[in-house]
Amino acid sequence: MLDLVALIDLVGGRARVISHSLGGAIAMLAAGAFPEKLDRLVEIEGAGARIDEDDTRLYPRRFRDWVMRNRAREQQAMHVYPTFKEAVARMQEANRNLDPKMAEHLARWASTRIDGGYIWKFDPWVRIRMVNEIHSEEMIEIWRNIDCPLLHLIGERSHIRRGSFRGRSLDSYFKNSCTQVIADAGHWMHHDQTGNVVKAIRSFLDAQPPTSHTTGVYGEPFTPPPAPGV
Repeated sequence: MLDLVALIDLVGGRARVISHSLGGAIAMLAAGAFPEKLDRLVEIEGAGARIDEDDTRLYPRRFRDWVMRNRAREQQAMHVYPTFKEAVARMQEANRNLDPKMAEHLARWASTRIDGGYIWKFDPWVRIRMVNEIHSEEMIEIWRNIDCPLLHLIGERSHIRRGSFRGRSLDSYFKNSCTQVIADAGHWMHHDQTGNVVKAIRSFLDAQPPTSHTTGVYGEPFTPPPAPGV
């Protein structure tokens, strides 16, 4: 969140932010803590990520376990794929909604060639969690403080589908919010249905801001409106 707020300040003005998964959770934290800095926010299946309901006090053992668990990442070796074809196959295995051309495109830009094969351009430190994450009640309070219009995108075939939270519609927690489901797409919908996701985002960014939260279409495939001139 610190980096995002610093970037917005560097660019100047109120920002329009598009975010995905953990990035979506971070963007919503920023929007709740600094509501004056965001003009609009699109989050792709990030609501509710990294919530911790563990009320255990931070005893020395918990701190120790957290440190040792994360120190172990220093010894983590990157998996080497002997051929580029095998890297593409792994990309398709991780996301079965990808078509072959997109899988090859992503693998090409997400991998680095080294002696003996290919490794992913991935920083394992991104998986580090704080010793104590935000609790759901705290998260709800942050969401209530977001002033800008907010679009939640959900993949129809996603294994996550964060369209509701604690038994309530996600939109009900926000002042200006709508949820749209992208048909035939998973968690990485911007890879699976790039054109439809772009159309949905453009439609949201070009629309007049709503006066209150809008009940989303969660549970129904979303068909974006045609682009201007089509």
